Amino acid sequence: MAGRELTFERQIDLPPAVVWPALVDPELLAGWFADVAERREADGRIQLSWPDGAGSPPTKIQVRQQIDNESLIVSTDNRGLISVELESHGGGLRGSWTLVKLSVTLFGEATDLPSAEAQWSLSLNRLEELLHGRPVDWAAVRRPSPGGRSDSGPAHLSTHSNIR
Repeated sequence: MAGRELTFERQIDLPPAVVWPALVDPELLAGWFADVAERREADGRIQLSWPDGAGSPPTKIQVRQQIDNESLIVSTDNRGLISVELESHGGGLRGSWTLVKLSVTLFGEATDLPSAEAQWSLSLNRLEELLHGRPVDWAAVRRPSPGGRSDSGPAHLSTHSNIR
């Protein structure tokens, strides 16, 4: 079955060796993305739970490819195929910076592409915030603001995305 692909790029002014742990360490994942179950399922999958209070069902992921500090590909049971590449570039405030390339292949006709794009963009905003010492306060995210909306993440961060 063919899917639709969302692609994003984000420049982070930190080297890949600093960005990488946020993609694979359960404690750091919980600071920007999802909670990771302590145990692996019998089939080798790892279960994620979504702390944003949106009522999303848990997601099981299977790592398909992992090259430390470079790339990660995981398949999921309900969120598509996720690929992350980290490219190191010289320069920046710390001597090198990372270009994060995120690709998500969504399967199913009922996928709400604008909503999926907004969620992944928000996740990348949260990743950058975590990497600068500001993990998500999930309790605040679950609590609606006075205007009736939950946290939408930092407004000053931007991302480049493309839907195919």
